[in-house]
Amino acid sequence: MTRRTSPRRLRIAAWSLAGFTGLVLVAALVLLGLDTSRIAAGRVAFYGFSALAVVLYAGAGRLIASRVPRNAIGWLLALIGLSLAAGMLTEQYALHGLAVAPGSLPAARLAGWLSGVMTILTFAPMVFLVFLFPAGRLPSRRWRPVLWAMFVVLAGWAAQQFQAGTIETGGNTNALQAAGVSYPNPLGIFPRQGWFSGLLAGLFLLGLAVGVLVVASVFVRRRGASSELRKQLAWLGYVGLLIVVPVAAFIPYGVLTHGNVNSTLGVLFWTAVVITMATLVLNRLTADPHGSRSATLTGRSASREVIRGCRMCWSIVMT
Repeated sequence: MTRRTSPRRLRIAAWSLAGFTGLVLVAALVLLGLDTSRIAAGRVAFYGFSALAVVLYAGAGRLIASRVPRNAIGWLLALIGLSLAAGMLTEQYALHGLAVAPGSLPAARLAGWLSGVMTILTFAPMVFLVFLFPAGRLPSRRWRPVLWAMFVVLAGWAAQQFQAGTIETGGNTNALQAAGVSYPNPLGIFPRQGWFSGLLAGLFLLGLAVGVLVVASVFVRRRGASSELRKQLAWLGYVGLLIVVPVAAFIPYGVLTHGNVNSTLGVLFWTAVVITMATLVLNRLTADPHGSRSATLTGRSASREVIRGCRMCWSIVMT
């Protein structure tokens, strides 16, 4: 009896999570409309794209979690959508309560701190996404220590948000700093220097090692894999290149401009990432979750897949 009802409950949970994400996004956009007087046009455009990204991630997560509820990929995508929407909401809440209408909202400083936490919850699941792709499980039991190490690094990253002496500047867009608002961490309990600083340095090195092992896991999956799985992993590799190459290009550009990276370039970069990831996940997991098709990835087939993915993205937005 439990086996029959459990998938149904999971599908209800997937729909509920998507609906809650939509409500959070609407609230964030309402505050954005009230805060435009203190936000540059480039950041408003970035928020508009972020809203689209929320819809795509939450929609793709809902589709996958509904069709393949035991696959962790769908839930990770849904979590990315929710955390991105929550980051937008908390950042705009703090901006409104501290800069647009000072003192009008309670706990505005705490909301600004939460926007930084939401940034962690937006990007951390992407590493788990790569590690568990495409079946939503580990390559083998031998990789469990890597998974545990990932949780340790994530816990350390979260603990860093409780470090005293740090300055809160906002979430993904640093909107507070741009509006001339910054303040010390309201929940700083760990020391700025000393043992905690050394612990963070050790966790940083552990994070680098985990990153290398996560990339290695992709190649481990590829050995002896079916042609369909190889195609899925090839798409994953393209997504990785799409992320690494622009980031590597942005580093010297950011240095030359003293951190003032053009917002339009960021919007174009993340648009490409989201469309490619949506293409990858939707085509490979929702259209054919069991990998029954067999094909090789060519330039021509890649173009067809991207076009199909764009259509799927459009259908998600319209529904």
